[in-house]
Amino acid sequence: MSEHPAPASGQPAGLRARIGTTNNLDVNDGWIGLLSSFSDVLDGADPERTRIRLRQVKQQFGDLVVHAEPISDPEAAAVFEKAVARAQADASRTCEECGATGTVHVRPNDWLAVLCDLHAFRHDPAHDLYDCVVNMVDPLTKDQERDLRDTLNALLALEDRTSSVETGQSAGGRVYRWLAQANETLDGQEPLELIIADPRRVLDAAEDHQPGN
Repeated sequence: MSEHPAPASGQPAGLRARIGTTNNLDVNDGWIGLLSSFSDVLDGADPERTRIRLRQVKQQFGDLVVHAEPISDPEAAAVFEKAVARAQADASRTCEECGATGTVHVRPNDWLAVLCDLHAFRHDPAHDLYDCVVNMVDPLTKDQERDLRDTLNALLALEDRTSSVETGQSAGGRVYRWLAQANETLDGQEPLELIIADPRRVLDAAEDHQPGN
């Protein structure tokens, strides 16, 4: 699992000055840190902020997009192009929400976003559940990988079928949270500790966890 730093807050003053309006600076907090670094590079080449003028900085289809006014100074143009390429590369692996390491995910509305494991769960976690769990257990054989997928699919189906409480998370997020918590039915162990060695016991504990049991 990625570490999740507190996201930076506020928009870089240098970028605001180059754009002229905050309406054209449209990114989430997780990218503010890398945009601050981007702004510092531009300020180094153009401290007066007159040679490099930005029209818009935004996220689009999971990418960082930077639009600028035509840059007549070749040196400033070269710095700008290099800085944009670096910022885009950083953005492609940085969660837009918190700044942790992330990858591109498809949100339920079919929009693309760069998200860490945690924030992918908050949007549409089911398809990422296996990847996150497998990173927290010992290396698996092919048979164990198959059994783990079967167990997680069963847990997801159980959660979808029986949960009637709106929590703001989908079934995958609830299952992941349950797997990582000490469980009385499992003698105080986390289900994650037993999911490979004793998946049937984990499924039985999940049945006991459901409302009405």
